[in-house]
Amino acid sequence: MKENIIFGSYQRGIYMLKFDTDSGHLSEPFLLTDVDSATYFDISSTGTVYTAIAEKSMGGVGVFDLENKTLHNITKHLSFSPAPVHINIQGALLLASNYNGGSLNIYKLSSDNHLELSDTFINSGTGTLPQQNTSHIHFAGIMPDKRLIVLDLGTDEAIIFDISESGKLLNRVNVFKFPNGFGPRHLCVTNDNHHIIVLGELSSEVAVLSYVEGSLVLEQLVSTIPDQWMGENGCGGIKLSFDQKFLYVSNRGHNSISVFKLEFIASNLKLNMIQNISSFGLFPRDISCDKSGDYLFSANQKSNSISMFKVLDGKLEYIKTKNNLDMPVCIKFI
Repeated sequence: MKENIIFGSYQRGIYMLKFDTDSGHLSEPFLLTDVDSATYFDISSTGTVYTAIAEKSMGGVGVFDLENKTLHNITKHLSFSPAPVHINIQGALLLASNYNGGSLNIYKLSSDNHLELSDTFINSGTGTLPQQNTSHIHFAGIMPDKRLIVLDLGTDEAIIFDISESGKLLNRVNVFKFPNGFGPRHLCVTNDNHHIIVLGELSSEVAVLSYVEGSLVLEQLVSTIPDQWMGENGCGGIKLSFDQKFLYVSNRGHNSISVFKLEFIASNLKLNMIQNISSFGLFPRDISCDKSGDYLFSANQKSNSISMFKVLDGKLEYIKTKNNLDMPVCIKFI
């Protein structure tokens, strides 16, 4: 089976690789579009690519149509602010999280793939670590109950709102406070719709929380790195396997990928680490499974490489590394 891998780059644009699942062959990358700060993007069901972009002193979201190995620009939404750190398409809404400035822009997707700004949320506050001297919104998503959840790495908060179908913020439902210095970055939602797994970038931990009608309760806090590690580390990517039996987390600094097995005990969810394997590259910023779920790829920003692993009963077996790439960051399959 042939698959396409798309990755964003800190240096220059968005690239594509061809992946043959039968032979394991990875093609040489080719540039789809040359845009600055294409560090995170998402792809709609129609194949439209929405990416973070920066132009001179402005930042925002670029909208591109993927056609004949090229991304054709549809429109750009720029303002005098840095480029978003995370973009998430949720149904008819696009959520653009801004680390610098502590803000979230909510866009409504039109039938012709254009964006219309529906609402903006700006948070304030600080945390206990030097990296938390102000608000840093790093993720936003729509929960199964249609509420909006926002993760602020700077304030150690998960903020939950009621939101309209058109993207207008309604009342603030809840603010959950993580342990000091946790630094919530990204999250996954389990299929039971009553648990979220949140990645703590600053503490190198994963938090398991129950979720009921906007209320969060912490069930478990588990480290993503070995106890004996004394160096610096910051978590990067978090992904659930398609069958939701395993969780994968990348460690930037320890340069590894941790594998956890999910176990439901009564109504509680528990994570057990079953493997910690080298990422075979420096600073693994994002990880992604291919469409079959048989392979996992790590985008190693500081070694300009992508590592490939075979998934065997949840655990990872290293296969090879594709080098001489251009600071890969966000990685997705289409």
